[in-house]
Amino acid sequence: MRRENLFIVSWYALAYLIILYYGGSVCPYIDGLGIDRFAVELAAVFIAGLSLRGLLRYTSATRGWHDFAIFAAMAVGLALYNRTNYEFPLASGGKVAVGFTALGFFISTHAYLALQRKMLRSAESFDFLGKSKSSIIQRISAVTIVAVVLSTVTIFLVVDKDLKWLATQQPGAVAYYRPSVLKEIFFVMGVLLALLIGLIVAYSRNLRLLFENQTRTLEDVSQGNLEVAVPVVTNDEFGNIATHTNSMIAGLREKQKIQSVFGKMVSPRIAKRLLADSQHTMSGEKIELTVLMSDVRNFTTLSESISPEALVAMMNRYFTVMVEIIHRHNGEVDKFIGDGILAVFGLGDTEPGPQSAVTAAGEMVAAAAKLTRELGHEIRIGLGIHSGEVIAGRIGSPDRQEYTFIGDTVNTAARLESASKDIGREIVVSKSVFDALSPELKNAAWQAVGALALKGKKNAIETYALGRA
Repeated sequence: MRRENLFIVSWYALAYLIILYYGGSVCPYIDGLGIDRFAVELAAVFIAGLSLRGLLRYTSATRGWHDFAIFAAMAVGLALYNRTNYEFPLASGGKVAVGFTALGFFISTHAYLALQRKMLRSAESFDFLGKSKSSIIQRISAVTIVAVVLSTVTIFLVVDKDLKWLATQQPGAVAYYRPSVLKEIFFVMGVLLALLIGLIVAYSRNLRLLFENQTRTLEDVSQGNLEVAVPVVTNDEFGNIATHTNSMIAGLREKQKIQSVFGKMVSPRIAKRLLADSQHTMSGEKIELTVLMSDVRNFTTLSESISPEALVAMMNRYFTVMVEIIHRHNGEVDKFIGDGILAVFGLGDTEPGPQSAVTAAGEMVAAAAKLTRELGHEIRIGLGIHSGEVIAGRIGSPDRQEYTFIGDTVNTAARLESASKDIGREIVVSKSVFDALSPELKNAAWQAVGALALKGKKNAIETYALGRA
């Protein structure tokens, strides 16, 4: 605020010096009044104007424009004062009013643009709630028209006054006064031209900042930073763009938050598939996948031998390790079924699903043995793996849904996991899985179980088993 006040005071001081120099050294209008007296009276007018400015109440959106009214009030006050004390003609007062008004317009516009730059640099926003939208083209056009009209009227009045004054002089004196008249005209034109150029430069700086704020924010968003916003400092097209950009960022932030939550409830890849489903359809799709089903065999014994708190802590540790292994081999955890895990492989993978699933299963068995030593409780797991066609989709009601995988392939994997208990092996796979393995994996200590009749299946399935007996 102190810097802003200094900015305004400097503009008022500049206006004071312009009028003082014009009245005391350029224009013969105060002949007989004395420059010292004129300077004191003019200073009193400007001090009164600054005092009035300090008393005014205004909002952030209107700050700066009231300077236009203050200069008009100062012009009226000075004209009335000169008329009352010095009997100056009202025509002279009118010229003073136009000059003051022109200066007030330029200063008020500069003050508003300076405040706008401050908001742009400090990422603050105006509150335009409920205010009608304007157009930047209309605003610039209006400012340009007013500036040109005020400048033209001011120059016209100066030239008109000088011509009338020269007409009262002797013919031989015209040449003598001609340099003074030209000096006055060029001084007024020079001041107005400088103010016009300054106004153009100020508008250019603000437009550059508006573009920079917009592009910088979009660059941050493109790099993943959603904790940014474009300051809304105008109620024109730029403000409209900034508002919509901020709404877009808020939407992306909400989507990122939802995706983060989904990533904990379902796998990140599945979460992306759900978020990409803009139509929110409930139709399924058929996909060739490898399904892995795992289960803790001695879970009932564990739950009876330790406290609930210790059991929950142990299972959380178990799931953390197993999920990390599944994800490391590009698998997706579909769901937890009590102490069991249903995972799928081959969902957008470049590596074949059977290869990844069997590799992950071997690491899960080794991890279970390691957890047994770490936690002090024996953890034994069984796994069933089968490849085939599954139906992937959102299952449930319109109010409650889950994205899951269903079908015969899933059921078969679950039956293979259950059969692993009877076979006495930790990993049981179907022939379709075994045939798709690399030679290195096939060279492991696999046991050909043969045709295995599974519950709910009409035909027996050729199976292979791996792990301790």
